[in-house]
Amino acid sequence: MEKSKISVWLKKLLLCTLGYGIMSTGITVTLRTNFGVDPLSVLEEGLAQRLHTSFGNAAILVMVVMLAASALVDRRGIGFGTLYSVAVLGPFVTVAQTLLRDVPPPTTLPTRILTLLLGFLMLCVGSALVVGIRFGYHVRDIILFYLEERLGIPYRWWRIGIDCLCVLAGYLLGGPIGVGTILCALGSGPLITVFVDRYDRWILQPLGLGDPRNRMTRGGRPGAGWAEE
Repeated sequence: MEKSKISVWLKKLLLCTLGYGIMSTGITVTLRTNFGVDPLSVLEEGLAQRLHTSFGNAAILVMVVMLAASALVDRRGIGFGTLYSVAVLGPFVTVAQTLLRDVPPPTTLPTRILTLLLGFLMLCVGSALVVGIRFGYHVRDIILFYLEERLGIPYRWWRIGIDCLCVLAGYLLGGPIGVGTILCALGSGPLITVFVDRYDRWILQPLGLGDPRNRMTRGGRPGAGWAEE
């Protein structure tokens, strides 16, 4: 592998790790508000209760199932970052929960609302960074970008749809839902597309990692030729 390619690969690995770290912390922060959790976490929490296992283990199980489904639909979006997410996101959540275990959870309504918004923002920031790097999509996003390519409906709408399905399935399994869940289900897709565009211009392009597929909010269609180079 050429030295320049190794440098690009290491930069993407570092940013991908940062993205998943931010996502995991955001998930943990929202869990502490008791306002409900993000849609995928509703599914994972409900599954954890039914299987009598940890949240982290349930998260790994859900991602493995999604990875298998993504491989059947279209393998082009699967890259190192995809496999990396399956391996690290669940443990990252467990680590974040451990680190925040001794921090008192918010108790008053204003602090709970602010904590919820902080967790939601961190979740979207981390997710957008992972998408923008194009190092291999998160297992959920592989299918969504494939549907965008085939049907021409923007990613943000597919994201809202899949998030709502996760909420429904998780709720039926006993997962916690609340106002925070609704906020994430309806707001994550649109906010992620905004952050991806900003990342590409402000961070990724200066690092030599820019990608035209990241111009989601300026008329670009990441679905067109979205496979990993």
